[in-house]
Amino acid sequence: MVTLEDILALKDEARQKYVKASAENRQEEMVRLEALYEDLKRAEQRFRLGQLANAAAEIAGLADRLDQATGEVQHKVDTMFLEDLKAAADALAEKAGTMIRKVRHHPAPETDHEPQQMPVVPPPAPDPAPTLPPSPLPVQVADTSDGPPTTAKDYQAWFDAVQLRDAWLDRIDGVVDLMTKPDRTVRYRRVEQMTGVPWWVVCIIHMLEASANFKLHLHNGDPLSAPTVRVPVGRPESWRLGMTWAESAADALTGAGRSLGSVTDWSVGPALEVLERYNGLGYRNRGRMSPYLWSGSEYFDKGKYVADGKFDPNAVSQQVGAACLLKRMIDRDLVTISAQRKVISPAPAGVLGSTDMATLDLSPFPHAAKEVDFPGTHNQHFGKGTDGMTARRIQEWCDLHGISTAVDDDFGEGTAKSVSRFQQRNALPVTGEVDRETWLLLTAPMRRALMPVTVEADLNATYLKIARQHIAQAPQERAGQNRGPWVRLYMKGREGDAQLWCAGFVSTLAAQAARDMGIKMPFKRQVSCDQLVKDAKAAGRFLSEAAVKDANLRPSKVLPGMLFVIRKTANDWNHVGIVSNANRSDFDTIEGNTNGSNNNGGEAKASTRNYVKKDFIHLV
Repeated sequence: MVTLEDILALKDEARQKYVKASAENRQEEMVRLEALYEDLKRAEQRFRLGQLANAAAEIAGLADRLDQATGEVQHKVDTMFLEDLKAAADALAEKAGTMIRKVRHHPAPETDHEPQQMPVVPPPAPDPAPTLPPSPLPVQVADTSDGPPTTAKDYQAWFDAVQLRDAWLDRIDGVVDLMTKPDRTVRYRRVEQMTGVPWWVVCIIHMLEASANFKLHLHNGDPLSAPTVRVPVGRPESWRLGMTWAESAADALTGAGRSLGSVTDWSVGPALEVLERYNGLGYRNRGRMSPYLWSGSEYFDKGKYVADGKFDPNAVSQQVGAACLLKRMIDRDLVTISAQRKVISPAPAGVLGSTDMATLDLSPFPHAAKEVDFPGTHNQHFGKGTDGMTARRIQEWCDLHGISTAVDDDFGEGTAKSVSRFQQRNALPVTGEVDRETWLLLTAPMRRALMPVTVEADLNATYLKIARQHIAQAPQERAGQNRGPWVRLYMKGREGDAQLWCAGFVSTLAAQAARDMGIKMPFKRQVSCDQLVKDAKAAGRFLSEAAVKDANLRPSKVLPGMLFVIRKTANDWNHVGIVSNANRSDFDTIEGNTNGSNNNGGEAKASTRNYVKKDFIHLV
């Protein structure tokens, strides 16, 4: 049971961290922690007044704000202090979750509301809404003379029979793509932790009420920079400057007379009824199908509320309805639905935010499957007692995500704590054990690196695009020289002191470019720089330093997408990378196993090199 002492302990923790920041003269952190302390005081007051639900939401919001603050100051903060901030955020989130579980046993009464459609001239948003595909023209509506659904069973039956309009499919897919981007879904999952409302419901409401704009209230799309001015008016009651979107979203779902956090059945029928109630039952009361649910399907043509309480029988909806969005998410395997029509969990594509990420073609590098595929059965999980490569991979990926842990092939208490922290930061159920969802998010950087790209006009440009996609995920060694999942990816599963992986890096990226372009590998995979040079000379693809001695000719001869090799002696080359741009005096690079200047430096990154002792290789 949560007690007042729990909140007081959090206040004391915030005060201690403020003292530490003050001692180290960290002014920015002092300001943030002082504000955090004041917010905790307000939470204490709410708790003393018996407002447990508001207190729980506020505590969870504090964790969200502290997590944001950590990211904002990361470049200014040393690792030890940053870890302190992250630990504070984790502790707050865990405490909030405990409080919320208690709150769910004391739900507020359910209340119906009038329709909350956007007015003809809405208040200006602080940021433009995300760009969506153009709206299609409506077509003839299907016969709904029997009237709209009025029970959960009716909603389920209508959903099972719904047909999406062909003219709307591109728009619906565009909206779903936007809704389920990974950086968005983690925010929706945080709100799920705060309220108990499934992330996919939060996601759909956010699109319908605020066009997926995180600068707008989830209540009705009013700007987050002030309390709401439309129905419901003046929410959240505890609004203040700097309130996060997640805090406002929690109020939208559980405050203002709403009680979505107390719903226990989120199968399709009950969920659609909850969503229509969220918007209001004005359409149902008129005997009409609600565009809030059915716009984009054969069930709806025209007739909608254009402002609160104002119905226009000829108005055409430009939004995609909630039922259509949910159906497309199911069709695209972004959420999993059971035989009993329960939306039970996100499918791999939903966890990763991309169907392409979930269904990668790994045929050019089948060894990568060992790095990214979940090593167990669908419902299996890995915890204390797990050992060997499964434990090692979990430990490596925790470390790569900045959560330090020993890499010793033994899943013990320390690894469990690291996994818990990763789960807290990614708004996953905190178990300390690795299930499929946790594994997919741990390994998501490698999946992002291996995703197919839209090919460019030529091989060199496509190759460079893939190279940039890889370094965006910060590949680097872990647990020793030339070791870790990225090294194994580039070296066909091998690792160790002798596995100098710069050549493996450029070869793997070439294989990926060939996969995406549907062509043969442009050059033979090699893990030796000397062998790459030997092959290039034999095929007439080698360009020596002497051939680019004239600085004026370098930009026209050394082309983006070519390889460069560093010559140690006349017959020995010891490093290779990719040219991204050539100037007269130097050239920009993307290379593996470097620290930006030295060879065997442990990372894949962009750098700049001069032309001294450098030769070049054409891809074809």
